[in-house]
Amino acid sequence: MEDYIVKSDWEGIDLLNGMANSIDTFIEDVTKKADEFVNSMDAYQALGPHKKGMLELIEEVLLTLKAASGSAATVGEKLRKEAKDIEEWIEDDTFSKGK
Repeated sequence: MEDYIVKSDWEGIDLLNGMANSIDTFIEDVTKKADEFVNSMDAYQALGPHKKGMLELIEEVLLTLKAASGSAATVGEKLRKEAKDIEEWIEDDTFSKGK
């Protein structure tokens, strides 16, 4: 039974760290893609009068992302801390020491 609990705990640690990494990656990816889009807009002449509106939208998205990134980073830190706490608990092996 202990093998299943430990396996489940390690899987939980991987999931927590994976979620934290996904948050970081998401913020980086959206920022990168927005920058790429803005830098390539001149190539799309068909945008015409819509270009200004699209640039404003991208700017709004980036401002919102910047405002949220602090909170997202905090969530990532909490996820990583929880994963580390669980890992330390497993490595401490309190249950088997009491046998």
